[in-house]
Amino acid sequence: MLRENGVFIVKEEFFRSGGKGGQNVNKVSTAVRLRVRVDNEVLLARLRGLYPGSVTDNGEFLIECSEERMREQNRTRAKKWLEERIKSALEVQKERVETKPTHGAKEKRLVEKKKQGQKKENRRSGWE
Repeated sequence: MLRENGVFIVKEEFFRSGGKGGQNVNKVSTAVRLRVRVDNEVLLARLRGLYPGSVTDNGEFLIECSEERMREQNRTRAKKWLEERIKSALEVQKERVETKPTHGAKEKRLVEKKKQGQKKENRRSGWE
């Protein structure tokens, strides 16, 4: 998914993370931030809609991972997340066609409503 032909340019940054790791997190930069330059305007707009806090004004898409104790595991997980999020942004959602409820669905709803009303009526009868 990560292409080198100008569509995506990935820059990796490492920083110290909180979370599990004990004293190790105070001295080792294991968390990773991927900065991805998205040149495709349609993709950028979809990413902005799905993940508004992850898209910068410069057209960069950010992914951060600090869940693991090791840098390589965080890098792998971040790249996996990046691929999944880009795939989800590229998927075209099928437009929903509104339909009316069927006769059976209406009847079922009314029967359930009647049952619920009976339950409430039975609860009330002892208090009055």
